[in-house]
Amino acid sequence: MKLNIYSMYDQAAQAYLPPVYLENDNVAKRAIQNAVNTQDHQFNQNPADYTLFHLGEWDDCTATITMLKTPNVLAKCNELLTITE
Repeated sequence: MKLNIYSMYDQAAQAYLPPVYLENDNVAKRAIQNAVNTQDHQFNQNPADYTLFHLGEWDDCTATITMLKTPNVLAKCNELLTITE
């Protein structure tokens, strides 16, 4: 099975968070949107600092990782924030 590789970039830390492996971009966006809209989650507390990137693909049949030439921005957390205090 092939899974896509995603990571959040933390602007304040100027670093990527450890990657996660998910089925597709829509599932990744949904997961991040849920986190961003959960009070007390780090993405909710500082949404402008975080950006979701698609980095590549993992194939568990061949144990290969294929990285994109350039990480692809999928969403900025502040754009996914729907709850207000």
